[in-house]
Amino acid sequence: LSYLIDIRIGDIRPFTFHLSNLIYHLVNIILINTLIYILVKPENIFDKIIIALIVLIFAIHPVQLESVTYISGRRDILFSFFYIIGTIIFLLLMPKKKITAIFTLLLFTLFSTASKEAGATLPLFAIMLYCHINKNPVSVKFSMSHFKKDISLLAQITAKLKFLSNKIILTAGFILIFAGLIYYLVSMAFPVISLDFMGGSMITHLQNCALFLFKYILILLYPSELPADYSDYSLTFIENPLDIKGLFSLTTAILLTWFSINNVKKRWAAGWLWFAITILPMINIIPHVERFALHYLYLPITGLSVFIWGALNAITTYFSRQRYLKKFHLPACCQLSKYRWSIVVLLLFYIGFLWKRTEAEIVWWQDDIRFWEHTIEIHPLCARAYSNLGSALVMKDRLNEAKTAFQKAIEIKLIPQSYLGLAEIAVSQKQYIDARVALEHIPENHSILEEKRLFVKGMINLGLGDITTAISIAEQLTSQSKGFDGGYFLKGKAAMAQSLFDKALALFKEALLLSPSSRRNQLAYIGALVSSGRHDKALAFLESGFQTGLWKSDDAERLNDMGYIMMISGQESEAESVLVRAITLDSNCIKASLNLSSLYYRQERFKQIIELEDKTFKMKNNNGNKDQLTDEQQDYSRFLNNIALSYIRIGDIKAAKRYLEQALSVWSYNEDALSNITKIDQISNDYKAK
Repeated sequence: LSYLIDIRIGDIRPFTFHLSNLIYHLVNIILINTLIYILVKPENIFDKIIIALIVLIFAIHPVQLESVTYISGRRDILFSFFYIIGTIIFLLLMPKKKITAIFTLLLFTLFSTASKEAGATLPLFAIMLYCHINKNPVSVKFSMSHFKKDISLLAQITAKLKFLSNKIILTAGFILIFAGLIYYLVSMAFPVISLDFMGGSMITHLQNCALFLFKYILILLYPSELPADYSDYSLTFIENPLDIKGLFSLTTAILLTWFSINNVKKRWAAGWLWFAITILPMINIIPHVERFALHYLYLPITGLSVFIWGALNAITTYFSRQRYLKKFHLPACCQLSKYRWSIVVLLLFYIGFLWKRTEAEIVWWQDDIRFWEHTIEIHPLCARAYSNLGSALVMKDRLNEAKTAFQKAIEIKLIPQSYLGLAEIAVSQKQYIDARVALEHIPENHSILEEKRLFVKGMINLGLGDITTAISIAEQLTSQSKGFDGGYFLKGKAAMAQSLFDKALALFKEALLLSPSSRRNQLAYIGALVSSGRHDKALAFLESGFQTGLWKSDDAERLNDMGYIMMISGQESEAESVLVRAITLDSNCIKASLNLSSLYYRQERFKQIIELEDKTFKMKNNNGNKDQLTDEQQDYSRFLNNIALSYIRIGDIKAAKRYLEQALSVWSYNEDALSNITKIDQISNDYKAK
């Protein structure tokens, strides 16, 4: 729903989505500040400064980048928004309007859980803070007296359950133990479930959960290197139930939580429970696919900050008591409370360190390719990072590098997404046999990849000339997956192959409506406009893309498209300036060099064509391998043929022959080059005969 609002406001520009994420984050900063004020009730300027610094840590901590910078990370921001505002409203309404407060809490629990499943812990979190504010232990008796007037029947029923402890937390603990026992019995009955246990058993699983808890604390306190992906290989799992580290972590976590429950009125206890409750769904108590991620820390970070503040405050208060000083015969200057402002100084230094780390991380987030390369530097065996790097390289049309990244990902771990990436690259390079081989490694009816697998299969059939099968697959895609643009795109490509340009244009338009940001759909739509003779509309579409930020101003490929359309529509001077700019920006843009050389040849500017070679990337020979030929190699061969023709026109036959041989070494099936070199050989033979 929030994404739909963004599209309504700013269309599909990424800037709109990023701005919305930032606005939601700023709102959460204000809400966090409000909640801490309600929780702590500052009595002096020192408390207010500490609160401001804690809120600042929440705002700029480097782990927040993953939630705020990722457009899809909004789930963490929105879940936290409903989580915090629901808690604030509950705490404000509870003293006077209990029924309204309860229903409001349930409503915001629904909203928060709809954003992310972790929102289900909101009632427990809100009740814990309510008990802290009211300075009363959490007891069933206390709850009975408070809710007796409003929910008398429920109070009477609960009052009869005297066999339970008068502590609500013990009741909750009993429920958790019972649920754990049921889960354990189910896993014994269905062994496939136990495969998700970290370490192989429930005991080791809980120990690993505790280790995750303290690993998160370490990352929050000292965020040195923050890779975007934590795969299982980078996480150490305990398999021995008697492992000292695992037992110590689990025992410490349980004791901290127990002491916090029994001292809920203490500030440090409220902080620890804040952290523990909000991080609980994220530490794999119930095993899930993404075992470890930085965006899980978006909300828990503030709870840990409050816990540390409360703990330091408790320590300084204890060691400042007169009886403690008298016991150890210490002078009054040893009262730690006198040095509490040093905490502010230390916090300022720490915030400076966090900001430097955030600045360093922002550098990697500015470019998706550098981002995944940085992750690979930290964790060289992260298969998913290689797979994501391959996808990022494909978006930049760096297909050979993307192919290498996908192959590396497969070497580390057999990831279906990488095989799909290889298949898509092979299709784009017209290597349909290789694409079919890659596609065989993706299981049929894969829950995530089935649509894309069928799409690539259809593209393979279309490339091999089986238009009927391709259309059948496209019909299947459009009927089964109405929100998937690939079916309409495949139909459009089939219509283009049949020269039904108007039909193709309508189909590509449907694909664009479903996925406006897809470069594949955009380029196909432009191609259909050009093929159907609508050059003005194609130019207008390209220009609007530059104006709205759909394409960057230095996108050489799109500038080449503009130049080509201008050239075939007779706007030669404009076409020349645009194509020259494209080549200046990117010498690897072979199509721009080919189009500009064709324009110069039409204008009989042969010397400019020859000079153009120095500005163009030199492509390696293909050794005549037709099956591994790319579009860029074909274009480069045609470009060399244009240079050869220019040398022929100025009378340098030897140079012309040299360039034709070079063109054929890149693409041995270039018919124009073959025809021209045959003519040159015939002219040379006739000259020798004379």
